[in-house]
Amino acid sequence: MPDLYGSTLMVSRRMLREEPAAVRGVLRAFNAGLAAVVKDIEAGIDSVMRRASWSSRAVEKLRLQRTLDIEMAGAEGRRIGIGDVDDARLTRSIAVLAETNKLPRVPAARELFTRDYLPPLADRVTSLAR
Repeated sequence: MPDLYGSTLMVSRRMLREEPAAVRGVLRAFNAGLAAVVKDIEAGIDSVMRRASWSSRAVEKLRLQRTLDIEMAGAEGRRIGIGDVDDARLTRSIAVLAETNKLPRVPAARELFTRDYLPPLADRVTSLAR
């Protein structure tokens, strides 16, 4: 099974060039929100329910717990912080996707990911323990 990354935040090259402070702000806000939900999952679910009152609280809580416990709680996040990537793993992932999708070339990892806008590791979430 390929060791691919899942969800990501994407911004345009133009935004990176013209609004780097906004990109940094979004990443800081994401990190702060993740830290808050790890600290108080019920408050996180309250927030979801305010936006999706039609949904099931139990289902949303289970979905969030599974995301935190299964998809996000790996050793890699503890080592490099949530939001960063392992360069070798990303390079392997790109190669698999390029081959699968018959891309004319394999993009370099740096073309698709930069950690330049992430909060410092000391400020990023590294533990999803609740």
